[in-house]
Amino acid sequence: MDARAAARALTLRVALAVVLGIDDARRRAEYTAATTEFLTAYGGPLMLMPVLRRSLFGHSPWDRFTAARNRLDALIDAEIDCRRRGAAGADILGALLGSRYDDGGALTDAQLRDQVRTLLVAGHETTATALVWALYRLHRNPDALNRLRAELAANSGAEPAELAKLPYLDAVCQETLRLHPPVPIVLRRLTGDFTLRGRAMVAGDTMGLAVPLLHSDPEVWSAPQEFRPERFLERRYGPFEFAPYGGGHRRCVGAALAEYELRIVLATLLNRVRLRLSPRFAGGRIPISVPHNIATGPHAAITFDIDRSRSA
Repeated sequence: MDARAAARALTLRVALAVVLGIDDARRRAEYTAATTEFLTAYGGPLMLMPVLRRSLFGHSPWDRFTAARNRLDALIDAEIDCRRRGAAGADILGALLGSRYDDGGALTDAQLRDQVRTLLVAGHETTATALVWALYRLHRNPDALNRLRAELAANSGAEPAELAKLPYLDAVCQETLRLHPPVPIVLRRLTGDFTLRGRAMVAGDTMGLAVPLLHSDPEVWSAPQEFRPERFLERRYGPFEFAPYGGGHRRCVGAALAEYELRIVLATLLNRVRLRLSPRFAGGRIPISVPHNIATGPHAAITFDIDRSRSA
C-alpha cells in the first residue's frame, strides 16, 4: 500500500464531505480528479521561480496550471450558484454563505471560491502528509505503537469526540507534527520596522520562521531527533516553542479540523488494520522531506504491507 496515495484519497474525501457536503461517488470523483490535477500542476519550479509564471501559446507549465485551476473553479462556481438559488446547506460552504461582515455585507462569489479552493486543497494535503509520518514513526517504534493500541483497545466503544481526547493518541499526533511539520516555513510580512538578530528590516519585508528549527531547539526539547510522544504527557509547550500551524492572527484556519481528523483517522486505521512497514523502510535512515505541492513530505512513497489475517 502506498501510504501517501491512500492518505490523500482518504483526507480529500473527508474535506469534500465537510466543506461541500459531497458524499455522492460521481461528484466526489469529479472533484477528486480536478483537485489532484490542480495540485500536481503547480510543481516546485513554478513555486520557486516566478519568471516561469508566463503564458506561452497555451503550452507552458503556467498555462497547464491555469487550465487546471479553471476546471476546479468551474466546479466550485457551479456549486456556489446552486446554493444561492436553493438551500445553503449544513456544511462549511453553507456557513460561509450565511456569514456577514460587520457592515452587513456578504462574501462575493470570487471570495467564496477562493475560500473553498483553499479549504479543499490545504485541508487534505497537509493532514495526509501528517498521517503518513504518524504511521511511519509508530511502525518504527513498536513500544509506542503497542502503547497506543492498548489505549485504543481500552476505549473501543468511545465516540469520536471522546476518542480525539485520548492522551497518548494526542501525544503521538503532537510528536509527529513536531518532527514533521507539513508546512516547514511560516512567512509573515512586517507591518513595522523590526530587527532580527542584528539585521534591520522595514515594514513590507517578509520574514520566515523555520518550524523544524523551532521544534528541535535543544534548550526546549531533550533528544530532539527522537520520536518520544511521552514528552507531550510530561509538560505543555507554549506557542513560541511548538507551532505546527503557525501562530498569531494568521494561524492556520483549519487547525482544529486537521487535529481532530488526524486523531480520528489514525485511531480508526490502527483499530481496523494491521500494517507492516515494507522492509526497505523498516530500518535505516529516516526519509528526507521534500516539497510536495503545498506541503513537504517523504521524498519517496512510503509503503506498507497489510496483514489481511489480522485486519477487520
